[in-house]
Amino acid sequence: MTFSVCSLPTNMKKSANCHSIHTKKEVLNTLRSHQITSSLVPVGCTGLVQPLDVALNKPLKDILRDILEDSLDIYKQENQLDL
Repeated sequence: MTFSVCSLPTNMKKSANCHSIHTKKEVLNTLRSHQITSSLVPVGCTGLVQPLDVALNKPLKDILRDILEDSLDIYKQENQLDL
């Protein structure tokens, strides 16, 4: 696996969920080598430590997904496509 970090400022803090990619030694070592402190958010706790993800980002992504799906449905109908 190749993992690169481009032009990141040093001494950053990064929080991530416990998805398997976030807990791989290679990823954690790369973050440490760039002086990025990582903290893993336990499953079910995102809303407590990342409130913007729950309060703003998720609803926004849901709206954008609905708009995209509606647009694709219209496009398929207008162009008689079966995607």
